[in-house]
Amino acid sequence: MINNYTLFNSNHTANTNTRPSSDFSNQVVGEKQSSNSIDKNNATVVAPQKNLHLSSRAEKLNALSNEFFKGGALTVIDVNALVERTYELGFISKNDYLKLSENSVSNETDNKIEKTSSTTLIDYINEFKERLDKLDDKELEQATPEEKESLVAMIKSLNSAQRILSDVEEAKRLPNFKSDLKETILIFKDIISSQAFNTMALDDKVNLTNITKTLEIVDQLSPQRLNNKKVDQYIEISLK
Repeated sequence: MINNYTLFNSNHTANTNTRPSSDFSNQVVGEKQSSNSIDKNNATVVAPQKNLHLSSRAEKLNALSNEFFKGGALTVIDVNALVERTYELGFISKNDYLKLSENSVSNETDNKIEKTSSTTLIDYINEFKERLDKLDDKELEQATPEEKESLVAMIKSLNSAQRILSDVEEAKRLPNFKSDLKETILIFKDIISSQAFNTMALDDKVNLTNITKTLEIVDQLSPQRLNNKKVDQYIEISLK
């Protein structure tokens, strides 16, 4: 695994300018909030019950897509709500919910995290790519082959994440969507587990972590497409 992201460290700080995100649209039919508890320490999870009267998986997916994935306006705060709603609708397991609910920035102060909360993930990706483009020639010349390879992988993963999160439904139509998605998730996880991640600004830690969470949820919501051979097999079986 590529694991050398020292080209991008705390010296390349994030731009903390933010813009407000659009409000969530309430797409779930007949939802009623009731009191619940989530005890992550004891691994006891009771999701907020919303009396969801959705007759099919397709309707649930449509409601989730309309609420969170329209127009690429997902923010850090939205990601937390997305994790909750995805679990409520039964698309992720309790274990997945607990993992996605974990805070990977070691409980660093909430008021600092709030600075990034109104920035959309797409805006952050654009700003991050701009910073990478500004790496000077001297830094690149002095970089090791592994560092250069890591930089290429990082830019590739940012482009892929941007394409997917800008329009999830459109991205799903691409022939290599599932493989590209999984590769992108692996690269982001590689970045988060690298030593360089610990030296990054809090804004970067929060946003990179939440991009990864969102992509993992998209992966859970997107079953592997059947290839033509598999389709032919199912047709043959159904005709017997």
